[in-house]
Amino acid sequence: MKTPAKKILYRILGTLGFCLLLLAGFLFFPTLLYAHQTVYKNYTIYHNQALPDGWKPLLDQSFSMLQASEIVDPGLQVELCLNDGSVYPQLVETILGEDLIRAFSRKSVLHGSWHPEEDVLDWQGKQLRFSQWMAHALTHNLQFEHHGLWDANPLGGHANWKWEGYAEYISLGRQFTLPQLWAARPAADAHPYDWVALDGQRGTTAQHLRYLILVKFCLETRKMNYRQLLDLQETEEQLLQAVQQELERSNML
Repeated sequence: MKTPAKKILYRILGTLGFCLLLLAGFLFFPTLLYAHQTVYKNYTIYHNQALPDGWKPLLDQSFSMLQASEIVDPGLQVELCLNDGSVYPQLVETILGEDLIRAFSRKSVLHGSWHPEEDVLDWQGKQLRFSQWMAHALTHNLQFEHHGLWDANPLGGHANWKWEGYAEYISLGRQFTLPQLWAARPAADAHPYDWVALDGQRGTTAQHLRYLILVKFCLETRKMNYRQLLDLQETEEQLLQAVQQELERSNML
């Protein structure tokens, strides 16, 4: 016979298991927490309110940026979850952490307020260019599709500067030269999440700018492909020195 203590323990474990399954169900099936679902080309959009004016061209523009990636998949299907009254974005933030657009698996979850008619995403008091950050999130969705669950980050264990830097490169890096990005670097003691404005609404964090510089150097100057980038053994500091030496040699500083 089971002792009372064991019965209580089994009940607690059973309850915890049920709660975890319920949480996973909400996380991976956002339709449970949204009133509406709209399918448009490669997107399935979950929303509570009517979709704002001008959303179609902006989503087309964001998706078109992926054409610059050598791992592009025209058949990529993305679930876009809006922050318009559903508790889903708050659930994702609680589990996975804070981000302006949280990309995981084939999902991109907005945490800011979207104004497509102005290509703006309001987040933490900043007016950011939505198409830039949507393309960044879509690149992570694309990486998941390309690598699969076990080889995509975080399980894949790829260096963060390569993983995030590649998404920065596709969404932002081709619009600025390497000397422009190098000149925009903040002081060495800047906080990794300090904001660096590059042009109007376009910008990124100090840490992501560093990652972007390294990836742009590898792909454009060294002519590496995506696989070679991920397999690279040099450290960030070694690469930064190489970037500086190349810019000095080319009289670009």
